[in-house]
Amino acid sequence: MIFNKTHKSTFTGVAFLLCCLTQARAMTVSALPLNIPLTNADFENGMDGWNVWKTFTGQATINNEEAHSGSHSLEINAIVKNNNPLAAQTITGIQGNATYRLSAWTRLAPGSAPVDAAVKIEGYNTANKNIDQQYGRIHLQNNQQWQQVSVTLPLKADTVRADLILRVYGKGAVLFDDVRLETSGISVADPVQKAIPANSNEQIKYELKLYYPWTEKVLPAITADLNSSDTQIPTVVERGKDNQHFFATVPLRLTQAGDYQLHFSLTQNGKQVTTQFPAKIYTTLPDRKAQFLTDNGTTLFQGKPFFPIGIYHAAFTDSAFQQLAEKGFNAIVSSPNDDAEALQTTLDRAQKYGFAVDVPLHQHSQVAQNLPLSLEKIRRFANHSAVLNWKILDEPEYNLQVAGEIPSVYRALKAADKNHPFELTLSAAGNLDLFQHFCDIIQRDIYPIPNSPLTRVADVAQATLQSKRPWQNLSFVLQCGWTPDMKTQPTAAQARSMVYLALINGAKGIWWYSMYDPKWDLTKTPLWPHMKDINAEIKVLSEPMMLGEKIDGISCDNTKVLFTARKFDGKIYLLITNPENAPAQITLKLPQNMKFTNAQTLDRKTKISIENQEIKLNLTAIDSLTLVLE
Repeated sequence: MIFNKTHKSTFTGVAFLLCCLTQARAMTVSALPLNIPLTNADFENGMDGWNVWKTFTGQATINNEEAHSGSHSLEINAIVKNNNPLAAQTITGIQGNATYRLSAWTRLAPGSAPVDAAVKIEGYNTANKNIDQQYGRIHLQNNQQWQQVSVTLPLKADTVRADLILRVYGKGAVLFDDVRLETSGISVADPVQKAIPANSNEQIKYELKLYYPWTEKVLPAITADLNSSDTQIPTVVERGKDNQHFFATVPLRLTQAGDYQLHFSLTQNGKQVTTQFPAKIYTTLPDRKAQFLTDNGTTLFQGKPFFPIGIYHAAFTDSAFQQLAEKGFNAIVSSPNDDAEALQTTLDRAQKYGFAVDVPLHQHSQVAQNLPLSLEKIRRFANHSAVLNWKILDEPEYNLQVAGEIPSVYRALKAADKNHPFELTLSAAGNLDLFQHFCDIIQRDIYPIPNSPLTRVADVAQATLQSKRPWQNLSFVLQCGWTPDMKTQPTAAQARSMVYLALINGAKGIWWYSMYDPKWDLTKTPLWPHMKDINAEIKVLSEPMMLGEKIDGISCDNTKVLFTARKFDGKIYLLITNPENAPAQITLKLPQNMKFTNAQTLDRKTKISIENQEIKLNLTAIDSLTLVLE
């Protein structure tokens, strides 16, 4: 299972708050999974049932010398072409709101370097739209042992089919064998994961899905148990939308910090049915604000308010730091690797050039496995003046196999360093409701180009602001491109508008993705000459956004134009962006108590007239500017 951290030893300290607590018959949770038949899951019949994209022709073959069982396995080879090849099988008749687990036995092919093996479930609706997907990955070292990789995914309600994918990441070859897809007679549809404070009285309402319809007239008697204990918790049961869906409300009080599993059981057709994939409950930490964060979420670096203007995938040489400094960058993300000496060199060089460093702790995409090394990094480098923060994981929503380890690891990391903030990077698909409780910096990576409107940045920022704590830092990773076809690179106007959309909606840090990627070099692209001016503008605006007072009461007659105002150093900074592909004529109306004698653009090149408390502007398509009112 993805989430493998349980705390059975804490059960004796767990108290249940029950309106009427009854002690039910002792039961051991041992639900047998329901196996979903797959075609040729052991590869004894060659490639029967498995599809390979034309792009990967010849990279997925049958190995008749090595097998986990039987005499054959599937070999996916990326040694010559490091292009993440895959093989897939489509399964129909999948039930929505049920939880499925896909697993496979894997090992490195003989002669292969260490690489990642991955399995993935993709859910599709009746319109053949991909509505859900999740990877499970494992880093295979240079040995000959078979290891199981798995992913567990509660599929959305309208799922009708699924693609099951076996994939290799890295320059190497992996053997796959004995693929298995399973579910259980009862699944937790929502919430699958929940964060609650310890020592609080909770009533958690769960939606449950029965794999087979409930045919009796009376409601099912559903009980819950915590961490596979013998104590049954009676629940209040309500009907759902049909005879396969029910709601069960569970009263809980958890007296010890930890990660918990909640199973549900009922008797159906004379047999006990129990969740194989339990709900997860994680207790939150009180008073967890990092010392190097202010009450409004501004990062402190070397004792001063700091607005990172950073970049991903940079080089760490003297010439690279000089080049980045000339373009207005002040922060980098270091490499997520095990090499402490390399990190020491990077930090020392960053210190030399005045750079702050976001230090990843997720080498090999692992969290709990890395904890001893992460604690050692903190012990060794926490006092290094170039450290800005520690990154626990990048996009945990795409790495559920380890995402459930984040809460317990976060508690351990916080105990080791109460000063520096800990960061999680979440995409638009990130589970903010859960992960906001287990990080200090919420970094969102939103890349709208070329498939979404620029306002996606604003939408995600607003949703984050509504959920996060006031002291939590909100920063954004914005795209400057990473693919050789240039489809992922914005124009200078689009890049500025994304910056403005992030700043207007509360961002206190901007990071760009990326400097270098396979066949990608930002310095050789059309956007690179503009980065100096864009970063310089961010720097000027950073102080009002970090330290200024938000001013309300200004209105605009065009709802597609976004703006915000900050009072700083006796001036009003009015940030405005038109993210649309059409020009806009707008009128900004100032409140009567807001009197100004002078208005000009940020570069002080253009004066703006204010008449009858109104400012009229003609904005071009994808246009951004700041007015300074005095």
